[in-house]
Amino acid sequence: MFQIAAGLFRPDSGEVKLFGSCYRKSSSAILSKLGVVFQSRSLDVEMTGQANLSFHGALFGLAGRNLRARIGELANLLEITDLLDQPVRTLSGGNQRRLEIARALLNRPKLLLMDEPTVGLDIPTRRLFVRHIETIRRVEGTSILWATHLVDEVEDADRVVLIRNGSVLHNGPPAELKLIAGTDSLTQAYVALAGPSGSEADL
Repeated sequence: MFQIAAGLFRPDSGEVKLFGSCYRKSSSAILSKLGVVFQSRSLDVEMTGQANLSFHGALFGLAGRNLRARIGELANLLEITDLLDQPVRTLSGGNQRRLEIARALLNRPKLLLMDEPTVGLDIPTRRLFVRHIETIRRVEGTSILWATHLVDEVEDADRVVLIRNGSVLHNGPPAELKLIAGTDSLTQAYVALAGPSGSEADL
């Protein structure tokens, strides 16, 4: 789903629209409004954080003062200003993820796609990551589509979609999911509704 939404794959049938358009007709317009963070790391680890962000910003036509200002805004927002001059290979997994988030936001996307971005991070780092994402949603006004098996990360989401084996089991606010399952937490609701094959389900 994320690869199709990001324009990497074409759907086998039907049509997928983002911002009211499909890739076949408006790929450049769609990509200009999109930010993507995939599960696999994609930074150049031999370059500094600053160099990674500058290179990516140039792909969106950002340069000079505007690019430096945007990098500065995001570095402050994600608390990575002191990391920008370090080679990416020297950064922790959590800091690399924050750098990838900054890169994905350089073009002020209307939609940020995140495919299990916290896999491999320890609990304190995951919590910090979630806090930064909540800040981005509030400050930048970015819509976020986040796929995860770690359900506690999306307790404060506006809407959750529980998918198992390609079928939608639920689509609605977290409170509704907990009410249907008769549980106090979203994690408990996920386990109750996903059943014994819950490990195969995405939220």
